[in-house]
Amino acid sequence: QFTGRSAWTIDTPLLRVTVLKGGGHVAEIVLKSQGGANPLWVQSRPTFDPVNFNAARDAKTYGGGSGARLMSGLAGHSLCFPYWGNPSATEERAGMTFHGETGIATWTQRGSGDDWLELGAELPESRTRFVRRLTVHGTVVWFDETASNDAAWDRPVGWCEHVTMGAPFL
Repeated sequence: QFTGRSAWTIDTPLLRVTVLKGGGHVAEIVLKSQGGANPLWVQSRPTFDPVNFNAARDAKTYGGGSGARLMSGLAGHSLCFPYWGNPSATEERAGMTFHGETGIATWTQRGSGDDWLELGAELPESRTRFVRRLTVHGTVVWFDETASNDAAWDRPVGWCEHVTMGAPFL
């Protein structure tokens, strides 16, 4: 659990890394020798898994528009895939959200060990699949990521790793 939400944690003697199930956001990377400070942003308002977002109930709290669903669950590092930025008004009416599907998807665990974790997200709207493997080596976290197109047609994608720093760093 991380701030009351389902999460996975790699916890080694030197480093702790936590990833949220809802949205796949890396919520914390804590270098234990430095007093447990997390440089990643954690919202001061409550968050929840974006699958539970209800526009009528939650849009005002999280800013409305195409970004509200993402904001309801956002923390720290967010993967923007299969596109980055705002959808057009027509795309928003069709259900597209700010920064793509990965930040609102429910992620699943594919494997783990003492110092590694492999997670995946199926993206039904874009018919793509995303796999992320995190491996801790001492005080370093390696991210290996793969995107796969499950559609019959080739398609362009946008891919952005979006890190938001928090207090006391910003």
